[in-house]
Amino acid sequence: MSKKYQGAIAFFAAILLIGVVLYLVFSRPDLNNDQRFFLRITMALAAAGFAAFIPGFLQIDLPIGVRAGGAIAVFAIVYLLDPPTRIQPDERPSHQGSLGALYDALNANVSSKEFALTLANERRNELRSFWVEPRVTDEDWAGVVAKICRTYDSCLACEPPADQISKSVKISIRNDGTFLEKFGLNNVTQYRCKS
Repeated sequence: MSKKYQGAIAFFAAILLIGVVLYLVFSRPDLNNDQRFFLRITMALAAAGFAAFIPGFLQIDLPIGVRAGGAIAVFAIVYLLDPPTRIQPDERPSHQGSLGALYDALNANVSSKEFALTLANERRNELRSFWVEPRVTDEDWAGVVAKICRTYDSCLACEPPADQISKSVKISIRNDGTFLEKFGLNNVTQYRCKS
């Protein structure tokens, strides 16, 4: 195979890798540390492959005693630059998972003066197993629950407090559950709104 074809294949492979990394990062915003590490290596390899076709020479001396030049220098720069560790995590209240887990977490960790969530007694098991996905985030827990109520309005009924002063919400299943469907998640029966 000629050098011309080798170069073209390497260039397009680098572009493809960069596209895959960008797709994975933006389609799954909550990556774990192992996934971030793998994506960092993949992005560094792709950037080095892309840089191999840019004319000129880059040489770096890293403070940890490493010297590199050309595409290897680009690999080192991209690999050692780790923006996720420099960005502060979003510490606003958020939830993804069952309503029962949200209910339990709020009762254990949030003062009832700040916010209180009540689950109706009718069809309580289905209500506790109702699945919220994707992650819902807001400035406070009242906002998180309000977004959940708006998103799942077709099958959940949310009642604000009568006095409109206290921050509490009672959630129940709407229409005797006719708009709920069962699905299995990790061998556990969960519920969601019918599509």
